Amino acid sequence: MSHEVILVSLESVSLYLQYVIAATYHFTRSILSQVVGDAFDLWYVLPTTGT
Repeated sequence: MSHEVILVSLESVSLYLQYVIAATYHFTRSILSQVVGDAFDLWYVLPTTGT
């Protein structure tokens, strides 16, 4: 393998890793916000309906 091929593959791998990390971050954040939002709705609604 020549140095150019190694450099190109390293660049593509770093780009791929950036894409995967960004996708994982957005995916996790949306799921977390959804779960936290649902839990907050439950915590807010249950006491008011109980009275």
